[in-house]
Amino acid sequence: MKRLDRLIAEAIKAQITGQQTAENWQYILQRLFAEIDADAEIDTSVAARLKRDFEAQVGKAEKNHKGLPRFTVDRLRPALRKKLDERIVQSLDLIKLRRKEAISNALARFTGWASSVPDMRAKIDMREVREHVYKPIAQVKYEARRVAIDQSHKLIAAINETIAEDGGAIALIWRSNWRQAGYDYRKDHKERDGKVWIIPGSWAQKAGFFSAKAPRYDQITHVAEEPYCRCYATFLYHIEDIPKSMLSFKGLAYLRKAA
Repeated sequence: MKRLDRLIAEAIKAQITGQQTAENWQYILQRLFAEIDADAEIDTSVAARLKRDFEAQVGKAEKNHKGLPRFTVDRLRPALRKKLDERIVQSLDLIKLRRKEAISNALARFTGWASSVPDMRAKIDMREVREHVYKPIAQVKYEARRVAIDQSHKLIAAINETIAEDGGAIALIWRSNWRQAGYDYRKDHKERDGKVWIIPGSWAQKAGFFSAKAPRYDQITHVAEEPYCRCYATFLYHIEDIPKSMLSFKGLAYLRKAA
């Protein structure tokens, strides 16, 4: 990044003094930008973060799956690992797209400035121009961190939904982080906090144990589905854990019989 910043400064100075044309400097910058497009350091750090979050989540999976035995999680590890690999590929593709956008934006800024250099060149603030051109590139690492955080939440959600589907979860409790300081939560997600949603297609739903008015998970956006959503879910596997107001007469009868 320092090399690029230095070259941008040289390009601006050369344009001011008439030593180079904007077209020539754009070509030179474009070649250097191509090197940034393969920023292995950023890619490696993002992949490493997702792997750490994967191991941490799988290690404490029982916390979000009430009553599910540990061996179920261990048995699913190969399938969960596949989710990790898919998320890493998607993350790196997204970061690469953001880098290309930043490169294009920086080139456009340089070209736009170079094509409108005023006659009173002595009044040009080199630092200000350099910061203006370089700003999109300076955002690359910040955007990579944002992508990594968002993709990590999506990975965790995918892990838990895979475990829930295989384990036979019948409902979930929505958990919002709206109390977290500085978190820009969605109002509707805050309203979902602590509420139970039945999972369509579960054995309990097929058996007719839920009321027709019981909130269904397929009627809302899923946990971490929307950009930068940090919500998560606690999955339920037993009728005893479902609010009685959500059960049908058949479900209540099953509950009395099981007591």
